[in-house]
Amino acid sequence: MSLSTRLTDIQAVIFDLDGTLIDSITPFYGLVVDIFNGIGLQPPSREITNDMLGNGLSIMESMIPQNIENRNSLLQKGREIGFGLWQRFQQEQLKPFPDTWKTLEKLKEKKFLRGIATSGDTKYLKYLVERGLLPLLEATVTKEEVSRLKPAPDIILECLNRLGCPAEGAVYVGDSPIDIKAGKAAGVKTIAVLTGTGNYDNLTIEGPEAIIPDISHLLNVLGLQAL
Repeated sequence: MSLSTRLTDIQAVIFDLDGTLIDSITPFYGLVVDIFNGIGLQPPSREITNDMLGNGLSIMESMIPQNIENRNSLLQKGREIGFGLWQRFQQEQLKPFPDTWKTLEKLKEKKFLRGIATSGDTKYLKYLVERGLLPLLEATVTKEEVSRLKPAPDIILECLNRLGCPAEGAVYVGDSPIDIKAGKAAGVKTIAVLTGTGNYDNLTIEGPEAIIPDISHLLNVLGLQAL
């Protein structure tokens, strides 16, 4: 699980989005802080927030105590605050990692199939268009398009179907333990990046084929010239 790992016979590369292609984890924590402050509760730490994100847990459902007075009202207010902040968050704070475009362009040049399988919603498609990323992809699957979310394999399997690629010819690239679990459940190879919610220790436990510092090192693992 290092930069010396080389994967062969790969036809398709499928990406997670948040923390993998887009630098969203740090600004997202700011959003969480604003929501909890808005409902008058102590925000969870960034470490706890990342752990919950990495394991697919709802932060408000997990962190608002079950026995607190007016819990349902607090949940509703938190959702309303989050919804109100989302557009500004997406437009002003989300940024692709510096090597995202070049990496996707290189994969396109080398005839790799390219897709995204994300637990985010369809609002991200507008973001991908605005940032010039959508033309570099051949398939995108969001959470509304499958019945089960990660760690179930559905979202990756649907992306494979749209790309027309068998599982054994694909690799899933993600930043969290839940990404690696979903990739393995789908029967694809997996690569973890250290730019999101996961860390080296909890990603190693899941057993990806490689763990890389950031997306720029993906080309090395695929046997291509680095950026």
